[in-house]
Amino acid sequence: MMQAVKGAYRLQVFGNSELLADTGEFDNLITDTALTLGDPFNSGFLCVGTGMRQPAVTDTALENELASASASFTSSAVIFMQGANRYSKRSVTATFTGLSGNISEVGFRGPDADSVRSRSLVRDGNGLATIIPIAPSQTLKISYFVYVLIPDVLATGTVTTPYGSSIFTIKPHNELTAPAGILAGRFSNPFAGAGLRANLGDGSSVAANVFSWAYDAATQTATATVNFTATELNRTITGFQATNNEKNLPVIELETSLINPANNDIGFTLSFRWGRP
Repeated sequence: MMQAVKGAYRLQVFGNSELLADTGEFDNLITDTALTLGDPFNSGFLCVGTGMRQPAVTDTALENELASASASFTSSAVIFMQGANRYSKRSVTATFTGLSGNISEVGFRGPDADSVRSRSLVRDGNGLATIIPIAPSQTLKISYFVYVLIPDVLATGTVTTPYGSSIFTIKPHNELTAPAGILAGRFSNPFAGAGLRANLGDGSSVAANVFSWAYDAATQTATATVNFTATELNRTITGFQATNNEKNLPVIELETSLINPANNDIGFTLSFRWGRP
């Protein structure tokens, strides 16, 4: 399944606690560097510069970085609606004081100057590139927002076993309120550290004895290895979901229940991918 993400910056200038300038939100460009990371929107540095070069996905740094400030994203996400589309929204904010110059570019990077994960020229309310003069007596506040698309269905397909087949659907929980894991942009940790349980036909559930993740930076793919230990009784599997925080992580529904015969374990892989179309 493919997961989409976008981001936006907002710059505000204050003087003596008075708001002097406000760009509103403007879209950024997420770089190829970000795509190699499983959790690029966690912690890092907001940075500003005076460069005017148009952003490119191959950018690894601002054209002319002036200053940077460490910043960590909020750990939880909120649901944001834009038209008919549902997104999870997380943000990070930093303030700069004592700057002097014409701010024309902004970015979010790792600890090194050449690790920019997103970059944009500063833009005004009409989406036009602009320059924000800043004096040492003023304060610059930068907010960076990341929006992760939450589709009604993440993926669907057919699972086939020697004991039956079923159409499966991977989707957000119907009562999703605070997106987490892959639904909040944590691509290398899609289930936010939670385990996985199989829901059984009698209303009970059983936890997987193996639920481990590996992230392949080259393909931007997180793959889970899943195994449920065999028992001496038949089990009827109706679906799968996280062992905790269930409402904020994906669920796997089965259109037709599957029989897990006695003395047979259950094993499968689960993959999530993110990136550009």
